Order: sequence, then structure tokens, then C-alpha cells
Amino acid sequence: MFFDRRAVKGMMDKISRRALSRIGSYVRTVMRNRLKKRGSNYWDSSQPGEPPKRHSGHLHDWTFFAYDNVAQNVVIGPADLRDRRGDNVPEILDRGGYTTITAGRNRGQKKYVAPRPFAGPSLDDAEPKFADFWQDAYAGKTYTR
Repeated sequence: MFFDRRAVKGMMDKISRRALSRIGSYVRTVMRNRLKKRGSNYWDSSQPGEPPKRHSGHLHDWTFFAYDNVAQNVVIGPADLRDRRGDNVPEILDRGGYTTITAGRNRGQKKYVAPRPFAGPSLDDAEPKFADFWQDAYAGKTYTR
């Protein structure tokens, strides 16, 4: 018995695409759900070590996933949301870093923002479901929560 190499490769590409797309979608959902709305106080913010709170909704709304057909992998995360000074805000929130304050009494000062991780913990929270996505993709099933 001989295997049609092209057919087998095509089937595996389809399975990989299906599984990785579902993984990307799920991790994006987990990441978005970690970003809680702020309280009634406008200046209410998260504590260092906790996921950032949503103030404008940009971080929540601009979090995407993309499947790369050539490399057969998926990229998940927020878009490059640079502010007027060129600081990549999602990266500074996730990893910590320095930024310049634009409003209030500290305006113009460079301040350190402690990390408020959301990307890595989201991946860690979603990882136990990855095997289910691969199994369902191989079986041709549609995954439901």
C-alpha cells in the first residue's frame, strides 16, 4: 500500500490550520477576558503583577490572532499600539518599562510602569485545552465550550 504524499500532506495542513486557528481564537478570548473594566473611579488601575484594567478599550479591542500558512504557526497578541511618543503601550504594560507622563501634575516626567502581565498568563491558562483542539481537528469535529 502506498500513500499519496501530496494528499497526506494536504490533509495534515488542513488539520494543523484548523487546530492552530482554534487555539489562537481561544487564547485571544482568554487574553481579552483577563482585561477587566475599571471601577467607577476613572483613576482606578490594576496593581503591579495583575492584568491591566481597561480604560479606553483599545487593548481589548485590538487584540488579534493570525495563522501563518507558510510557517504553520499562530501569532496572538495586541496590535502595536504606539502612543504619540512612540512607546508601545501593550509591551510596556505586559513587561514593564519607562514612559513619559502626558497629563496631570507629573506631566513630562519619565516614570517606570511595573509589569502587569496578561499575555503569558493567558497562554498558561489556555494551554490545558490545546490537546482537545488538536484531537477535535484530527477527528473533524467542531469544538464547543
